[in-house]
Amino acid sequence: MNNEAATKSRKRRNTAVLAVAGMIVGAPFGYLVGRLVKHGAPGLHLAWSDVAALAIAAWMIATGLAILVAGSNRRIAGRMADPAEPRPATPAQMRFYRTQSVVLLLAGVLLALPVLVGLLPGGASSTMRMAAMALIVGLFALQTFWNYAIWRQSDEFLRALVADGSIICFWVLQSALLLWASGEKLGLLPAASLWDALVVMMAVYLVVSATLSIRRGMH
Repeated sequence: MNNEAATKSRKRRNTAVLAVAGMIVGAPFGYLVGRLVKHGAPGLHLAWSDVAALAIAAWMIATGLAILVAGSNRRIAGRMADPAEPRPATPAQMRFYRTQSVVLLLAGVLLALPVLVGLLPGGASSTMRMAAMALIVGLFALQTFWNYAIWRQSDEFLRALVADGSIICFWVLQSALLLWASGEKLGLLPAASLWDALVVMMAVYLVVSATLSIRRGMH
């Protein structure tokens, strides 16, 4: 029981350290986003999905930076890998965390970029929008590559965690889509854009992934 209590204590401490680190490294980005939202293009009104996208993107970037910092230290990375028996992380474990941080950083940038472009001077021009789209396509290809790298490096436990999260998200989002589309078709609910659906999907996926990770002892 003492070992179990000590393990839970270390897990809570590691979670707290990551949360504080995420807030510290994410504060500058959050400040910049707030400035852009407040002082963006004259007369610009952000939709709820745009605000939510920037908030989710800020969280992913902050978390990615926190994991990058933690994954660059063998002792901290070792505690993240195995809170029960903390030991210096192996090169493979540190590489895994760095790869994970890159994926999170790219996901945050991909989600924020379409909104931020509209806030920039000249963001409404066709040239700016085409350049932003080309950048999004390139970053998405890069993120796909790193996601595949994470999958190859993952053990069966982590792969099962990803699979379970995907299944839960599929059923939750499918049900929500069915009900909302039916209400929209009947004229009972307002129309939702693909961007709205994407932001909701990202939010659901993050909540489900975080919940499964915590319930299964991963922090």
